[in-house]
Amino acid sequence: MISELSKKALKSIPAILSISDTAATLKCSKATIRRLIKRGQLKAFSTPEGWMIYRGDLINYLSKHSNL
Repeated sequence: MISELSKKALKSIPAILSISDTAATLKCSKATIRRLIKRGQLKAFSTPEGWMIYRGDLINYLSKHSNL
């Protein structure tokens, strides 16, 4: 479960993130983010610029997979 402090910190990130932005936010590789998307663990949508992740979907993923 994400603490209130962590939720406030996550609200400061952009509403829509690229794979690179998401990887930087989570301090992991872009390949890890792509793998999470491919497995259906992290929701994303395709655009002409590449895959994008809504901040809310990132928060939902972290709520289920984090000890924050």
